[in-house]
Amino acid sequence: MLASIGVQRCVLKVVPNWHGAYPLPQENGFVELLRSTLAAGSELALHGLEHRTHGRPRGTAAGRVRATLFANQAAEFMTLGGTEAKEAVREGLRLFAQAELPRPSSFCAPGWLLHEDARKAIKESGMRLLLGMFCADDFATGRRFWIPGFGYMGVSSGHEMAVQLLNWLVTTLAIRRATVAKVYLHPQGNLHSTALRATLDKVARMVSQGWKPATYAEVFDNE
Repeated sequence: MLASIGVQRCVLKVVPNWHGAYPLPQENGFVELLRSTLAAGSELALHGLEHRTHGRPRGTAAGRVRATLFANQAAEFMTLGGTEAKEAVREGLRLFAQAELPRPSSFCAPGWLLHEDARKAIKESGMRLLLGMFCADDFATGRRFWIPGFGYMGVSSGHEMAVQLLNWLVTTLAIRRATVAKVYLHPQGNLHSTALRATLDKVARMVSQGWKPATYAEVFDNE
């Protein structure tokens, strides 16, 4: 769908052992798909380990509410302690290596949700970038970069309406003044939905206006 609107490469956020049942080294077809996208210039990011929760959310009250309301079964790094989070990142990197995929330099927590101890664990695990919903933390420089973004989540109708309202605010107020923006596309939901179509149409317009697809590595190597 992206290729049809002029986007030939992207950043794929890879879960290295989906729900503890699909470790990368055993999924040959999926690994070959990832290699083909890398050959086309895409980038792989580490997206948690299993993309499922392990107990109750930790951290601040606001973070726990967000995890419960918007990522109740997916906020993996809101439910892991600091040591557990570090072990999860290292296990994810081990699975990448075992599958003979390049080591990712960026990490994105499922649901963009994590508590402070998990954040420290990710930094200590040697990741360069921590990707948030509207920001990226560069651990190499200690700087945080704000990146406006919009997209499609493919969740419940009420949640998706909230996402589309947020999209309108971001595209109206922020992206027209930005030099870097991001689009998130979650691989679930209705592939024929009007919300997904609206997102892709917006991307197509941006490409026609001169926006160029780029990876996080390209953006931050040029920073």
